[in-house]
Amino acid sequence: MIRLSDIRKAFDILRSDGVVPLLRKIPHHFHWRTVKTLEPAIKWNFERKYGPGLDVMDAEWDNLILLDACRYDYFKQYTSFEGNLSRVVSKGRGSWEFIRENYVGKELHDTVYVTANPHAQRIGQDVFYTVETVLDKWDSELGTVPPAAMTEAAIEAQEKYPDKRLIVHYMQPHTPHLGEIAQNLETNYVQNQYAQPSDSSGSEKQTEEKKIFEVYKDGQITTAELRESYLETLSIVEPHVKELVEELRGKTVISSDHGENLGETQFGMRLTGHGPNSKEVRFVPWMELPYEERKTVTEESPIGFQYLEDEYVEDRLADLGYM
Repeated sequence: MIRLSDIRKAFDILRSDGVVPLLRKIPHHFHWRTVKTLEPAIKWNFERKYGPGLDVMDAEWDNLILLDACRYDYFKQYTSFEGNLSRVVSKGRGSWEFIRENYVGKELHDTVYVTANPHAQRIGQDVFYTVETVLDKWDSELGTVPPAAMTEAAIEAQEKYPDKRLIVHYMQPHTPHLGEIAQNLETNYVQNQYAQPSDSSGSEKQTEEKKIFEVYKDGQITTAELRESYLETLSIVEPHVKELVEELRGKTVISSDHGENLGETQFGMRLTGHGPNSKEVRFVPWMELPYEERKTVTEESPIGFQYLEDEYVEDRLADLGYM
């Protein structure tokens, strides 16, 4: 079924990009519509086979490190963390679904959430002891919070809240990808076709996820290049996580909120991002690292946290490809 919004979007693409980009986008658009329509059945079938997912808050850990959009298979094959690795099913196929299913509606007053993910701004004040957002460390050139800033914030949080469990949510390897490969993929075609107008502050707002995935769908880069860019981003965040692990006390687990599609096929179409309930999206790593002794954790009434302005959060969500 074609909607009025579809027609308007088509005219916008035609006016800004021309006929050829529009024709290239039509099959992907109808594939997205098909997947969205069938999503309840796809999810039911997936969870019938593999279960509804691990409730991470019921698991045994003192520190939970989340690598946003990190696939189990890539983590297993390409990282060098040492510990007990298993494959688990995430409760979400995206960050907000993961947050909603694992955190929302619970009293997690023994836990501090340190996060670079803008979706955390939707969490109520009474869920965690507090939420430490790292969005103020946003790098406008990278279009994300760099991993070094996350590591620094997490170490500071441990010193500030020594008797609380920590959840540390890095944005990598989620797009925008980091490193030379991603920079080399930012051709004049990408910048001209997908750059958005500057905001009132003069800073250029771009959606890196839209750039790299749309350019991939348009055939400007290969599946191998897309996956190499993802892997380089994973390799860039790894040493920062290792630095943090060396500083953390207690039992630490490394996992992810969800995985990522990197050119896999479904219904005859190439998948990117983390929309459908696929193995690549729902299977995530669960790496339990060696430890000497557990933390002594106490539960206290929440102290609350400061919400950021809605417009700022929406801009960050757009930069990350969520809007």
